[in-house]
Amino acid sequence: MRHRARSILAVGALMIGGASLAPTAQARSEDPSPAPEEVRVFHAEVTEQQVPLLLQAGQDGHELGERTARGGRTRVEVYLTGKQAARLREQGVALTEHTLSAKAEARIEDAAQGVFRPYSGSGGLKEEILRTAGAHPGLTKVESIGRTIKGQDILALKLTGNARKSEDGSKPAVLYMSNQHAREWITPEMTRRLMHYYLDHYKTDRRIKKIVDSTELWFVLSANPDGYDYTFKGPDTRLWRKNLRDVDGDGVIGSGDGVDLNRNFPYKWGYDNEGSSPNPTSQTYRGASPASEPETRALDALEKRIGFRYGINYHSAAELLLYGVGWQVATPTPDDVLNRALAGTPDNSAVPGYRPQLSSELYTTNGEADGHASNVNGMVMFTPEMSTCKTASDSDPDDAWNSRDCRSGFTFPDDETLIQREFAKNIPFALSVAETAAHPDRPASAVGLDAADFTPAAFTTSYSRGADQEVAVVARKAVRDKELKYRVNGGRTLDQALRPWKGGETYGGEDNLYFDEYRAKVRDGEPGDRVEVWFTGETRSGRKVSSPHFTYTVARRPAADTLVVS
Repeated sequence: MRHRARSILAVGALMIGGASLAPTAQARSEDPSPAPEEVRVFHAEVTEQQVPLLLQAGQDGHELGERTARGGRTRVEVYLTGKQAARLREQGVALTEHTLSAKAEARIEDAAQGVFRPYSGSGGLKEEILRTAGAHPGLTKVESIGRTIKGQDILALKLTGNARKSEDGSKPAVLYMSNQHAREWITPEMTRRLMHYYLDHYKTDRRIKKIVDSTELWFVLSANPDGYDYTFKGPDTRLWRKNLRDVDGDGVIGSGDGVDLNRNFPYKWGYDNEGSSPNPTSQTYRGASPASEPETRALDALEKRIGFRYGINYHSAAELLLYGVGWQVATPTPDDVLNRALAGTPDNSAVPGYRPQLSSELYTTNGEADGHASNVNGMVMFTPEMSTCKTASDSDPDDAWNSRDCRSGFTFPDDETLIQREFAKNIPFALSVAETAAHPDRPASAVGLDAADFTPAAFTTSYSRGADQEVAVVARKAVRDKELKYRVNGGRTLDQALRPWKGGETYGGEDNLYFDEYRAKVRDGEPGDRVEVWFTGETRSGRKVSSPHFTYTVARRPAADTLVVS
């Protein structure tokens, strides 16, 4: 039996009126305690050997950009308090604080259009969520999925046909969430605009109508309302990342407070101190225990209650499209066949300008939302890292924005045209994920890619020398009667049943919701033989399917003596 979430759509709460849903400038947030030491922006010229020092200082690896080249130096942007900067300098890291001139500050103020606004207060996102639901009662409903550490409701909007009468989770469901990290202002604009895009096109676009009628779309515009409001307090708090837990209990929010909500989920929580930090002053502080934060527990409970098939967790600012394993470096998994079809490739990305890659291709994270969603709650989740201030500011040479005026990568220009452009290039990927929910193992790719029934782990030489040779394939779990087929030197075809591989101590056995790795053994083949291998099965509809073939040669024993050193 599903527990009924607490509805906050009281009649009085909706007496906001049918005014335009356009952004309201100068919306005011609640007034948290002042920060005694602000997070400041520094530029560092670092070697590959110095990168671990930055990670130990609490920097998020995804935000550091490309890994430094061997033997060279790379310029990176880091976010530190004065004490943290002093410590890194003592360790030999050259840091230069990045500040803006009074003229640059004035240019930014003159160009700003008041698009960004806080969560709470008049004209804020919370008010808009409620007003949107009131304007579309047949398609939407709003729930509070929990409360923040400061007691604010974390609102989620459900968008589907007959939203208020249909049971939650009764249709294939997709979660669009944003703003786990407070300073990433572009991300709530992404989910806010996507919410309106579905509603605005429902009556005129048959594709949108089909998605909305057949799928539950859930929107969490801010997964960190307290922290997000705090970033609107003033320049000193603009780059705050975490929630507002008063870790040291002194009644003041300072550099040693707050928990990184994207390191607080139970899956692989605290696996190591590179992917998250045990230090409260770190930007990636994971909290005192798994799911210690109410914001984390709220999202986890929502995922468990609804049973989402897919999710997109919007972040900034690194221009990446992340998927798969985050806790261990460069670890491919079976569902990556599906992930790549949806996210695309570096040369054919589902979001132009973003590089699709494994979450852990360069740096690790642990206790993060995506790994927990997949391996605990059974949903595939992607993380787009949206564009930097520099990229957006330089995209139009004729507008008022210039990358030299960027305070940091997170300060996306407060400009309607640039924000809408960033949103628009994300639409195809967002829609493709929603369409895939109806048939979750067959992606509706925005870039025309397929997820093959079989992806063999091909090789050209076997060193079994007469012993059994194990072969492996990633296959769609829904394919039935999966078999290994092989023949030696063009002879008759032999077969073996394929069995799921349960994984070893380090690899395997996870991130396998819709695809899995299967193995079997070729029991024939002498040195010098050529063995042709392929895999077969049958779809649910009874259609026969087969993998590409590959051929390997069984290596001959070396004629020379072999020296073994132990």
